[in-house]
Amino acid sequence: MPTERSLRIAVVEDQRYYRDGLADAINALGGYEVVVRAANGEAYIRACKEAPKVDIAIIDLCMPVMDGWATIAWVRDYQPWTLPAAMTFDPTLEARQRAVQCGARGIVDKCIEEEQLRDLLEDLRTRKFHFNVHMEGAIRPGKAAALPPVPLSDSEKLEKLSKREKEVFQWVLHRPKLTFAQIGIKLNIGECTVESHCKNIYLKLGLKEREDIPLFAARNGMLPDE
Repeated sequence: MPTERSLRIAVVEDQRYYRDGLADAINALGGYEVVVRAANGEAYIRACKEAPKVDIAIIDLCMPVMDGWATIAWVRDYQPWTLPAAMTFDPTLEARQRAVQCGARGIVDKCIEEEQLRDLLEDLRTRKFHFNVHMEGAIRPGKAAALPPVPLSDSEKLEKLSKREKEVFQWVLHRPKLTFAQIGIKLNIGECTVESHCKNIYLKLGLKEREDIPLFAARNGMLPDE
């Protein structure tokens, strides 16, 4: 039986230390191979003439010469087999909406940690799309009329949480209350990763802030015993 090949990844980022660091992190995950490292969109286009076909391109939005928005649009128009994902230090609504309009299949922070990176690549591999808090509001609904969606039950909402999000959910309920940094230590992940997971929890459970999580848990009989 033939072995499934590693997915070919491109990293397009103008800062060399960050470009190489991200590429090395991707190669270390297993199942992925960075075949293109480029400093801007034009360099990426040139590199693709010699490189194997790219499956996923992770593209910084703010770059000189040819920026990320133009590069993502080029991938959409000329490399339909490649799934482009945007990354940025400044995920404003305008920047995110432009990225989606250009064809981005996901948007992540440039301070992305290993677990978030793995989630991004796995979602693109299996679903062709990575939905997180940065994609909310950036996706404009279509104009076609549709029936309103049937509201999900709390149990159905909980099923949408990833394994790690469920772990973060449980630690948020811990008493005495833990900071994001303390939760990160418990789970061996960074503080900003915990905060990002919480934002996704709010989104998936229909909550607004951290203080809503214990209320959600109490409503469903999930609070831990004192």
